[in-house]
Amino acid sequence: MTHMPVIGLTVNGRPDLPGIDCRQAYYRRLAAAGALPMLLPPLPQQIAAYAAKIDGLLLSGGGDVDAHWFGQPASPLAHAADARRDAWEIGLCRALWRQGKPILGICRGMQVLNIALGGDIWQDLSLRPQPCLEHNQSRPRQQTSHLVEICQGNLAAGLGRRYAVNSLHHQAVRRIAPDLIPAAYASDGICEALWAKDGRRFALGLQWHPEYLPEDAPFQWLTAAARLIIQRS
Repeated sequence: MTHMPVIGLTVNGRPDLPGIDCRQAYYRRLAAAGALPMLLPPLPQQIAAYAAKIDGLLLSGGGDVDAHWFGQPASPLAHAADARRDAWEIGLCRALWRQGKPILGICRGMQVLNIALGGDIWQDLSLRPQPCLEHNQSRPRQQTSHLVEICQGNLAAGLGRRYAVNSLHHQAVRRIAPDLIPAAYASDGICEALWAKDGRRFALGLQWHPEYLPEDAPFQWLTAAARLIIQRS
């Protein structure tokens, strides 16, 4: 009998407290999809051990990624970078990618996925020459704020061609990594989702926060992809 897929869930370290910070919505949605969530604190020295233990990875939301990871000077508009978490998540993402294990990146996690595979981001949307929608909504995160147009077939089959999302970010993907393709855009041209170019892989980045929306599909897809990896091993 196939065992329950173990999905690693990255969490925030709390430098001000002797603990970690993880929103319950993430692990509850993974559990509801049939996965066994494993909370992963930022321990860069344990990347290989964790990568061998888990069947898939969810890169959670959080603060900004330090610009040195994509070869840019830091903007004064960027903030809350955590060097230990950056090294941890980027290293772990690369390890899972090398092993062909499935990855879901949410908000910051989508940006981490893109950076880990060789892309970069806008350090603040005000630095983009074109005008932008309001991407850091003031309304509750359970409410949607704008539509995205989905341009990737598999994602469209699950969510439809137009999908209403919440929006809680001031950074966004700029140059897309060579191994990824755009999967959705906002009307202002901001990339809202990424998909693995190689159709044999599951790697999905979502700029919105599906853990606060009714749709379960992203968590089900990640769990199903991890289950396939188990069956093939």
